[in-house]
Amino acid sequence: MKLTRIIRSGEWWEYKLPPLLALGYATVVQSGQSIYAFTGQLAFLLVSIIIGAVYVSLVNDMTDMEEDRLSGKHNRLSRMAPSLRWLLLMVSLTLGAYCAWRMRGDVWTLSLYLASYLSFTLYSVPPFRLKKRGFGGVMADACGAHLFPSLLLVAGTSYFLVQPINWLWFGSVGVCAFMDG
Repeated sequence: MKLTRIIRSGEWWEYKLPPLLALGYATVVQSGQSIYAFTGQLAFLLVSIIIGAVYVSLVNDMTDMEEDRLSGKHNRLSRMAPSLRWLLLMVSLTLGAYCAWRMRGDVWTLSLYLASYLSFTLYSVPPFRLKKRGFGGVMADACGAHLFPSLLLVAGTSYFLVQPINWLWFGSVGVCAFMDG
């Protein structure tokens, strides 16, 4: 089975990542600094979000396996050896921990990164499994998929620019991202 199918890259990455990157670019442009000088930092933030998305795909499919089997729904991980499923999950968590460690200098960026992981863990993993609890699941998905990653780009880019967060911009991005979710 292809790794790109397991991590669901074909389902959403093409349309979700460019707007996130645009938020980083817009934050740099507002500062009056060169986008090119911060390309590496923006790439790091984007890769960090991708690693989180891989975790989300894996943990969601792992926790849905029995329900998917009972309902006849295809699950990307069902034919994979349990040891390989857990290895992929541990690799994604290890890479996510490395990204979090790299963000340790900025409490806002780190908090938003960890909030995404927490949101999707609560969304998928029993006994919380918010995806089965109506509005709680909608909120967890909206925050984990849209709100926290968008705000992470603004906060992380501001940190790399060595400038305070523009709270009006941060709030505007937050409202739009939440409504998108």
